[in-house]
Amino acid sequence: MRTTYRRLRGDLKDGGVNIQWYPRRYARLGAAAAALAMLAAPTAAALVWPGTAAAAPNCADPGTTAKQTNWARPALALDRVTPLSSGAGQKIAVLSTGVDGQHAQLRGRVDAGASVVPGVPGAGNTDCSGLGTQVAGAVAGGQLGDTGVIGVAPNARIVPIRVADQRAGSEVSPAVLAAGINAAVNAKVDVICVPVVAYTDSEELEAAVRAAIAAGIPVVAASGDPPGQDNPKPYPASSPGVIAVTALNAAGAVVARAGSGDFVTLGAPGAAVVTLQTGSGLVVVDGTGVAAGYVAGAVALLQAKNAKLSPAAVERQLTGTATPTQPTSRNKALAGMVNPYRALSETLVLTSGAPMPGYEPPPAAKTDPAKARARDRALIVAAGALGVAVLVGMVAIGLRTGRRRSWRPMLAPPPMEPNDSVEAMAPVLLFEEQR
Repeated sequence: MRTTYRRLRGDLKDGGVNIQWYPRRYARLGAAAAALAMLAAPTAAALVWPGTAAAAPNCADPGTTAKQTNWARPALALDRVTPLSSGAGQKIAVLSTGVDGQHAQLRGRVDAGASVVPGVPGAGNTDCSGLGTQVAGAVAGGQLGDTGVIGVAPNARIVPIRVADQRAGSEVSPAVLAAGINAAVNAKVDVICVPVVAYTDSEELEAAVRAAIAAGIPVVAASGDPPGQDNPKPYPASSPGVIAVTALNAAGAVVARAGSGDFVTLGAPGAAVVTLQTGSGLVVVDGTGVAAGYVAGAVALLQAKNAKLSPAAVERQLTGTATPTQPTSRNKALAGMVNPYRALSETLVLTSGAPMPGYEPPPAAKTDPAKARARDRALIVAAGALGVAVLVGMVAIGLRTGRRRSWRPMLAPPPMEPNDSVEAMAPVLLFEEQR
């Protein structure tokens, strides 16, 4: 995931110039300020755009504190979702570069977590590069004043698992990702969000994914943002049972750079979205990582409402209630943009129907063989008596009918044939005319 804000930095011999701004409409103003700074005396101190704080050495710059409008908020109907479920009681593991636990919109809801990066032990509640904090903002950013930016599950807790170094977007090894997933399972989280990818599979990583799903923990993973025209297969997004997420723009189209494949089932905002930045403030970002954060937040909402849902049932509910998006041949299995409100308020019916329970006939009653033989004899005698009675009745009816007809046949005599030899007689007038 890459940050889309612009940054201009000039270095002087005896001092530094650091001019930074986030909305692009400030580009010309920032350029003019930078030019003036370059003309300043060599002892000029570093300048920081209003609304930001100074960054730690070699770390990402803090974001702006100015009010921002995030198109993802109305697109996901987050203001309608929160009254239904806010993710309270849910723990979401974010496997990334760590999460800034002191950010004002996350403070008090970020656990210490852990780091599984070789040679970098310790907790995961700090973030130098910013990626993990940006994803955590999409998952569970809380409302703060009129910033205009909130996460999908603002009352959920974040468990940061550091699996990547300070270079945001750098590829992560499958072994480190596997260790991160195992650490999340051991922390007894409810959802695992993996915004980073590995482009090499391993049995160790697949086993970690299977163990998480077997423990009832849904795994949400980004489809990746590969550079150039290549589209390598990302892991664990393409692993069986994982909810793979791609990035969508405000028009509902898949971002051109986003990783794709038949394994991608859901999309979420991932182009020019406003989220939290490490240090403080907000930042505009792109990428499938933050999109995975939005989907992980939706999973947390479902889990908070119905803890008995299996990972497969969670994915079925999210894909079945997704908002249809523009079709694409690159993602044939894409159901659409995740729709947390519909996922919480609608109930799906299985189109194939539920199987009927198996029928078991009642056990045959045990009878005494002697009684069975006696019953059979009685049935035979009764049938014979009935036959004799019917025969006697038919004979009696025949005798009575024969006596009444004097034993004449019951058929009528044939009709007389006309005599054609008789000549026709002249017509006889019944009334002669009187004269």
